Order: sequence, then structure tokens, then C-alpha cells
Amino acid sequence: MLTSFVKERKTKIIKEMDHYLGSADAVTITVRFNKITYKVQCPYRYCTYKGDRLDRHLQLRGKQGHNWSLNDAHLYKSRQIRLFSFLANVKHKGIVKPLPCKECYRYYDRIDTHLSTQHNLSKQVVVDKIKFARKYDNKYSVKIKTLQNFGIWSHTS
Repeated sequence: MLTSFVKERKTKIIKEMDHYLGSADAVTITVRFNKITYKVQCPYRYCTYKGDRLDRHLQLRGKQGHNWSLNDAHLYKSRQIRLFSFLANVKHKGIVKPLPCKECYRYYDRIDTHLSTQHNLSKQVVVDKIKFARKYDNKYSVKIKTLQNFGIWSHTS
């Protein structure tokens, strides 16, 4: 009984990772000297890069990189790591999907706490920003799916 539950949960996690991250092995964790490092795969199908400095790789020009802006690269890497952590968590009880902060170009597990403490925003402004973040995340997810399927990245927000 328990083994079938574990198998079901594992296949569900793999499907969610395929959906949100592009593949189940898009992000891997390594632990060395009590430090966790996330190795993130490049979103381009023809590129074989997988490392902990994906943002730098995406910014480079020429054969070694893809000429992304600093903000786009940070946002993409942050998204992949936060969603991986979110999806790998067995229980999602009381935890919402990570959302982006457009000012910081990072994804946060608790965007409401981040906006109120780091940006000193009032409750009403935080609610409005969260609505915007959800819309932006949906739009950004479509943009990433296009990149993963067709290799096309538009540098406009």
C-alpha cells in the first residue's frame, strides 16, 4: 500500500517537473562541505550546459552563452530553483507556488512577506503586487515553454 503511494507521488512529481521545469532532471542538487548547490540545465535544447552559474552562462555572448540580459538570466535561474524546491516538497499544505518580484528579478516562496519586509509596502499594495506577480508568472511560463519547445526567446517583458 505504502509503496504504491510512493510510486504514485513520485510519478506525479516527475510530471509536474516536466510541466514546470521542462524536464525532471532540469535541476539537480549537490551537497559538498554542508553547502547545497543547485545545478540548473540551460533551457536551450541544443546547449549542453548544466551548472550552478546558469545566470552567467545565459548572459555570455558567442558560443559559450546566449546574450540574455542580467535580469532575465537571474529571473530564469531563480524560477527554476524555487519551483524545483517547491515541487520536490512532498506536502504542499499551506504553501503557495513561488511568485516573482519584478523589482528584484527573483522568485520567492512567500512573496507577501518579501514585499512587506524588503520593500516596506502596505497591505493593499502587496495584494495588488501579488495579483500582478501571478499574471506575470503565467505570461513568463508561456515564454519559457516557447523557448524549450522552439528555441525562441524574446527579450521583451
